[in-house]
Amino acid sequence: MIIVRIDKLRRHSEILRQIHSNKAFKCERRQRLITLATMIAAAATAFFAFLGFDKIHNQLKGLWNVSEQAVELSYNTLVLVVLIATIANLIYRLPERAAEHHRAIHSLTAFIRDAEDTVELADAGLVCLTTADLEKIRERYKGMTSSLPPSTDKEFLRSKKDYAAKRRSSAAINQTLMDNGGPNTTTDNRGRLIEILRLSHDRLELLHVVETAGNNLWITGGFIRNAVWDHLHGYRVSTPLDDIDVVYFDRDSKVDSHDSVLRLLRTNAPNIDWSLKNQAEMRDPWLPTPPPSLEDALRRFTDTATAVAVRSVDGSLEVLAPYGLEDLFNLVVRPTPGFDASTYNARIEKKNWAQTWPNLTIHRA
Repeated sequence: MIIVRIDKLRRHSEILRQIHSNKAFKCERRQRLITLATMIAAAATAFFAFLGFDKIHNQLKGLWNVSEQAVELSYNTLVLVVLIATIANLIYRLPERAAEHHRAIHSLTAFIRDAEDTVELADAGLVCLTTADLEKIRERYKGMTSSLPPSTDKEFLRSKKDYAAKRRSSAAINQTLMDNGGPNTTTDNRGRLIEILRLSHDRLELLHVVETAGNNLWITGGFIRNAVWDHLHGYRVSTPLDDIDVVYFDRDSKVDSHDSVLRLLRTNAPNIDWSLKNQAEMRDPWLPTPPPSLEDALRRFTDTATAVAVRSVDGSLEVLAPYGLEDLFNLVVRPTPGFDASTYNARIEKKNWAQTWPNLTIHRA
């Protein structure tokens, strides 16, 4: 009975997370539209002011029968659009509201993870839950939900439907993966990777956080590798990540720009240890030249299973894998061509991946 009640709180939290995910997306979409309208109107207003009404009127007279009053009216309309967009930003505070919803998402996600772990441990007989444990979880749930931005009944019902649809979709995808799965399958590994990532709401949220921070940012490392290895080992609870590696490639990048992206990531997901690296600035002592592209930078990663990057573009996932995904899905760890042997072997010793994923085949350099 205690496990059932904890699981019920978890399901309610997942619906609340869906509510705030929908609202965060809506705020960000509206903010992008307002920003775009402001930029276009401001640019057109500056164009009018720079050339002057008379010059613009004379140019347009040769094409259309436009009066000088119409030109002035167009200018005043553009000024009004800029003013309205500015006022809308001040009234609706869309970026602040989106940040509030993202904080709610991460707070709910932390609660959901802890509830899932508690249920898993109880199901496995490793812990014995008491009424006091249930009360602690209830108090945490009440304290967390009391600090969340308010939601309407309509939003709750819509998010409940979205959550149910996601559950059905995830179940169908998971069944397909189990039917086609196994370390030696020859199915489209790129599609399988995308499906595995889509099964994880937490990972999708973090991909969205990275997408909002910059369109040239990719997530790589254990974020991808661990998700696949966990799935192929049948783990229901994700292996914890020490950090999340975000990479990009920009030869002209400035320190201020790099720091502002890192601050944005930490603001939108404060519970995550973010690692942000410009691969154009990475130098390997055993290689004579820096990488010419992000794909070439991935080729210089330690092992082929880690040399994979993913990013979200308008909700669609893109995969960059210069060595393919065969080693990753075949549970094979091998060094990338030309990587320093001693550095690779030291990394393998330090990571001790075989203890967490015993089905791995690890090659030494």
